[in-house]
Amino acid sequence: MCSKEMIEYLSKEIETKSNALVKFRHRINLPVFFGPFIVLGAYLITIKGDLKVLGKSLFSFPTILYLAIIAGCFLFLGYQSMRVENIGWKHCNDWRRAIYKIQKSPHAPLEESDFDFTLGNVTKGYLLAYLTILIIFVFTLLFFYTVSQ
Repeated sequence: MCSKEMIEYLSKEIETKSNALVKFRHRINLPVFFGPFIVLGAYLITIKGDLKVLGKSLFSFPTILYLAIIAGCFLFLGYQSMRVENIGWKHCNDWRRAIYKIQKSPHAPLEESDFDFTLGNVTKGYLLAYLTILIIFVFTLLFFYTVSQ
C-alpha cells in the first residue's frame, strides 16, 4: 500500500474511532449527568411536595447508605467511561504516530510494533459501566422504598 493510501486509511480509522467514542460518551453521559436530577424530580413527585417526609426518613442509616452507594456508582461510572475512552484515544495516537512516520520518510516500512492491537479491556469497561447503571437503578428503587416507609 502506498503512503498516500495508508495515510488516508489511518485517517479514516481515526475518524471512525473518534465517532465511536463520541457515541459511547453520549450513551453513558446521559444517565451520569441527568440521572441525579431525574432521581430528585421523581423523589419530589413521590413525596408530593410534603417536605416533612424528608425529616422522617432521609437521615436514616439505610437512606444515607443508599445515597452513598448511588454517588459512588456515579463516580465509578465516570471512571469507567474515562478508561474506555483512553483506550480509544491511545489507538488514535498510535495511528497518528504512524501517519507522522509515513510523512517523515514515505519509504520507511511500518512495523507491527508501530500499532497496539490489544483491546485493553474495552469489553470489561463497557460491561462494568452498564452494570453500574443497573446498580444505580436498583439502589434508587431501594432509596424510594425506604423513604416512602
